[in-house]
Amino acid sequence: HGEDALATPPLDHPDRAVDIYWNYSRIGDLGDLQKAIKHAEDALAGTPPDHPHRVIMCTSLATSSQSRFLQLKSPEDFKKCLSLYHEAFQCCTSPPRRRIRAARRAATLLYSARMFPESSSILEDAVNLMPYVDLRFLTRDDQQHILSQISGLASHASSMALQAGREAYHGLKLLELGRGIIMGFSIDARSEASDLKTDHPLVFDQFNSLRVEIDSELDGTNCASDETPELCQTRAISRRYEAVNEMEQILKHIRSLPGYDGFLLPPPRDALMKMATNGPIVVFNSTFYRSDAIIVTTSAITSLELTELSYADTVSRMNQLASSGAMIRDAVHENNLKRIWWIGVGQLSMAPFHAAGDHSPGSTRNTISRAISTYIPTIKALSYARQK
Repeated sequence: HGEDALATPPLDHPDRAVDIYWNYSRIGDLGDLQKAIKHAEDALAGTPPDHPHRVIMCTSLATSSQSRFLQLKSPEDFKKCLSLYHEAFQCCTSPPRRRIRAARRAATLLYSARMFPESSSILEDAVNLMPYVDLRFLTRDDQQHILSQISGLASHASSMALQAGREAYHGLKLLELGRGIIMGFSIDARSEASDLKTDHPLVFDQFNSLRVEIDSELDGTNCASDETPELCQTRAISRRYEAVNEMEQILKHIRSLPGYDGFLLPPPRDALMKMATNGPIVVFNSTFYRSDAIIVTTSAITSLELTELSYADTVSRMNQLASSGAMIRDAVHENNLKRIWWIGVGQLSMAPFHAAGDHSPGSTRNTISRAISTYIPTIKALSYARQK
């Protein structure tokens, strides 16, 4: 009877596959995994291409297929789960946060196959989707859960961009865009959205209303009295497409307003370099992909891979930053620095960069002896501070 019970949930819900996959994850029986894949395939086959739950079905089947790939190393399973993750990311009627989750899984899979440009591309697309995520009407626990899932996205995208051979500016602009959005979620920080709310409240209300609508679960229960559930669902899906298109139009309108041409877009190269007028800006970013310092001066944006700085050891081995600091000093080619602006990303946000260098008696080969250190969360935050 247990198998019959698993066969009864509706086709647009992945509970059958999830329940069996949970058994597999606890026991490790390949037979359970095969059953989970079969039920996930049935659920996906019964879900229309434009249904907002399709992202869940695709992700569920991809997860099971990826587990089988890790066991059996079948190239077909690799292609299958990668295709499913990509399809999940393209489900524009689904909440962006679900699509972002699928993109991150695809990126990890691509990285494992050393397909770095492809991994970088989908992570960048996911970062560009972050402005569509809205957390205002969620409970605090739900907000924290979603923040934990997307907070490292920009950091990973930056690392993968450099791993794929992209220039330093490309990695930096992804960090600036993603981390700026996260700051707006997690603290009451000034942002482009808050400025828009002050300067153009009606336009902001339109933008924010659409963002809330797009990032919410589709409501197919609010039916008219003479409407069948099928028609109600069709109407809701149609409205979601309209909302996505309306968001594109409102963004175009916002970017046509004076001073808002870069609204929710990565900052241009010259704007970032201009912020280094009073001293270089050094951004430390460490992920399980790689560790880097991105250095911004008035003449260039460069990067330096920190091969000895391991992501796994960044918490327990902060003293590695001493040698990193010496490399940074050499990289900026300035012997008489007056100030350095430090940005630590993720686990490195609490790192004491100002203490980097050689502190043996009589030595001046250290940051404290050469420059005033100032910590900032993003370059955009520094820009806002200078406008006050």
